[in-house]
Amino acid sequence: MEEWEKSVTYAEEVINQYDYDILDLNTIAEPNPYNSPAYMNYYTWSNPEVIFLFGNQADVCELPLTRITCVEESKPGQINYKSYVPVIASESLINTFDKNDLRKTHYLIWEEIDYNGTPVYRQPTSKYDVQRRYKIEYRYERGVWGTAFKVTEAYLNAAEAAAMLYKENNQSEYRTKAQTLIDALRIKRFSQTTYKPTTISEGEQLVSFIRDERRRELCFENHRWFDLRRYGMEEIKHTWYDTSGEPIEYILEKNDPGFTLQLPNETFEHNSSLVQNEPRK
Repeated sequence: MEEWEKSVTYAEEVINQYDYDILDLNTIAEPNPYNSPAYMNYYTWSNPEVIFLFGNQADVCELPLTRITCVEESKPGQINYKSYVPVIASESLINTFDKNDLRKTHYLIWEEIDYNGTPVYRQPTSKYDVQRRYKIEYRYERGVWGTAFKVTEAYLNAAEAAAMLYKENNQSEYRTKAQTLIDALRIKRFSQTTYKPTTISEGEQLVSFIRDERRRELCFENHRWFDLRRYGMEEIKHTWYDTSGEPIEYILEKNDPGFTLQLPNETFEHNSSLVQNEPRK
């Protein structure tokens, strides 16, 4: 809502008046394909960042981890069946992590591999309990949580709001506050030998840096779409390949009404006062 001062006030209230803390990734073992679990599950009450857990892991993971099987004829009369995950982590997300950022190895989950394979960061989920060989076995039972409200979001909210106030008013105390808040998070995301405090002084660059931090820290936690909307709904392009391998480019234009989905018809049966969202161009 761009009410930056209120954003700082209420986010700092969450940070300072409650007993939550940022988990230090230096204390977490590196993922290992031969351990079970291979990755830590961050959606548990033992995580000091967690404010509230909700949803079920299977509800969140089932769609992005759905595999499709394709039939391929490698040579006349020889049929091969190959299984693919059509939803993958974007290269732009993967490449935004610094090589020394502990989140790259702790948050980005390697693809399931055979014992002689080389893993790559393509799994479109994050921060879950992952079994041997990086296999995610999402479950439906109670207590296996899908996502959470965490105190890290409060740090990012307050830091971005302070950076926006600095950008708009050029008051140095807001720059200091933004840097202090984002560094409270970053110092626990890098090893002590590679961590460097934030020194950005230009307002727009500081805002952009904090938003990139938000993307890294909250990856796959259902924030990105809403963030892209409030950042100005810039044009998005996506290339899809058909069965013959031909690329098809889909474009969501800047400020396209498609940034907001149409309401399902059944909602109007329950509330006739609703107004349908504008359709796509």
